[in-house]
Amino acid sequence: MLVDFVEIRVPQSLYSYIVHTCGGDTVRLGKGGVLWNVLKQHLICYTQWHLENRSRESGAPVIKIELLRKNGAQIPGKDISLNTSSRRYISLKGNRIVVRLLISEFQKTFLDYMSGASMANPQLNIKDAINIFCDDYGLNFLDSYEMLKKRWYRYRQKESSHQNTLLNL
Repeated sequence: MLVDFVEIRVPQSLYSYIVHTCGGDTVRLGKGGVLWNVLKQHLICYTQWHLENRSRESGAPVIKIELLRKNGAQIPGKDISLNTSSRRYISLKGNRIVVRLLISEFQKTFLDYMSGASMANPQLNIKDAINIFCDDYGLNFLDSYEMLKKRWYRYRQKESSHQNTLLNL
């Protein structure tokens, strides 16, 4: 199998998280994963004009996602074979969808981490727990604190309202 890469523009905090968890800015996918299936749907061919305009976009950090390329004929009754030799770019809509999927996974990790930290040590305040999370996942605390704090408060609010509705039934 030959390997090519597609570039995805991501927010800085997500970039730091991916670099820390993947050991670099390259994400390697498996064939059956959700991310690969979503990515396949949005691969496109670009003309030279598109490439020039795309290179002028904002200076957001870029991660690379490995494209799996198959050579050979498609076997009937099996998964659809996708030759990515000409489709090595992602549409703007596809970029947004992939970023949302990655942010969702990042938020799940954060919420699981915070839930575990608050259960293991009830005296730990939120700011310290977020600081430890940022240290563990290579995030800049000053840039990420407000975003993560709001996400944690929203999650707790949703959980407490969900618990109250279950008790009222």
